[in-house]
Amino acid sequence: MAHIHISGIKMTIIEDGKEVKLINLTPHPLNIIQGEDSLELPGVPLERAPRVEETIEEIGKIGDFPIRRKSLSKKIIGLPEPEDNTYFIVSSLVAQAAKDRRDLLVPAPVRNERGQVVGCDGFFTLYESLYERRNKNEA
Repeated sequence: MAHIHISGIKMTIIEDGKEVKLINLTPHPLNIIQGEDSLELPGVPLERAPRVEETIEEIGKIGDFPIRRKSLSKKIIGLPEPEDNTYFIVSSLVAQAAKDRRDLLVPAPVRNERGQVVGCDGFFTLYESLYERRNKNEA
């Protein structure tokens, strides 16, 4: 059985003598559901959360309302460098922009009967190895 310790935005999991850290870099607390139990992992302040750089350009109008195009770059602002035995929990936009990072995780949502997100029960990775990306481009 794993031993779990939460300190601020960091959860340390120790199992079979191995230590793994999960660091919540989203701007909201995560309610991590484990069967009947749950743990809350606090988030970072919004200004410290990693984000994808975006460009906004006005491309037209409908009446007095501007129509804008938002373009997302591959540049991520505020994402720490990889650390040994550490996974960073980030938004799906950040993970999508950094598919080459195997240390990024996105919460797997759990919804209630009304469809509202009430927590997560695991994580997704959007990591694609160089091999996988090459094969996609060749197909």
